[in-house]
Amino acid sequence: PSLGDPRGGSPAGNTILTDLAGQATAAIPQGSYSVYASRGLEWTIDRAPVTVGPAGAGPVALSIQPVVDSTGALSMDLHVHSAYSFDSALPPTDRVLSYLDHGVEVLASSEHDYIGDLRPEVTALGADGLLGALPAVETTMNVSTVAVPHTNGHHNGYPIEPLYGMPRAGAPSDEFLEPAGIFALLRALGPADEVVTQLNHPRASTLGQIWLGFYDSCGYRPDVPLATADPCGLTGPNGGYDVVEIMNGSSLLHNLRNRDDWFSLINQGIVRTGVANSDSHEIHGELAGVPRSFLFTNLSVATFDR
Repeated sequence: PSLGDPRGGSPAGNTILTDLAGQATAAIPQGSYSVYASRGLEWTIDRAPVTVGPAGAGPVALSIQPVVDSTGALSMDLHVHSAYSFDSALPPTDRVLSYLDHGVEVLASSEHDYIGDLRPEVTALGADGLLGALPAVETTMNVSTVAVPHTNGHHNGYPIEPLYGMPRAGAPSDEFLEPAGIFALLRALGPADEVVTQLNHPRASTLGQIWLGFYDSCGYRPDVPLATADPCGLTGPNGGYDVVEIMNGSSLLHNLRNRDDWFSLINQGIVRTGVANSDSHEIHGELAGVPRSFLFTNLSVATFDR
């Protein structure tokens, strides 16, 4: 059934989020359904049939179990959107609940051209110590010119404190810039050596003159040595990002190309940390924290802040 706007808050489509006590309410039409319980990719799922009649439905027993031993690691999704982004209608509180429900421990609220900060929602839900939220921004170029015929991809910076009262909460102006210029702007917004710059979805779709993937926009070829041709300037400042998405969302084609590029650059001495992120904008059709990264550390959610 469609229980609500699939791009909005819970319930969205056939997806319902629970609160920290595992409770949720929704108006469900009469009929026969399968009910699924899930807590993200580190757990099993369970399913049970249920019939909703004129008087409602009786109790349904569901049981899920952990199947991934992530002892000593924090699960992270460093590319996350909510209604603070122009292309999402998901309320920030539901954005946080979706990550609590899916067992992710750290997220970066990387809103398009807006410094997002979900820490107030985490605190309001009583989830401090369960979920760490890094304030972040995704620079999103949208304007092309004769000199710059298409855009140069998307790039994250985190943690970056929002500057409320400033346009876009202090997000930098990113049009007409090479990635190196964007990295410099992002790093200038935080303490020295603390802002992480992330190259997002190096291979991605194109929307007319808007090119979402930097490697696509500049013509990088993993089968051509950089010593022969370096169209993206990766041996120079444009290769100065700290981490790169090896997996972004569920596109197998793009993720395989991202991996080929990553190995090609590593083999040529350009070594950057690889991450897996969901780039999730909603709760129906996109799973929070799928894929995700694991950071092996002695820090807990309560002590992790950077």
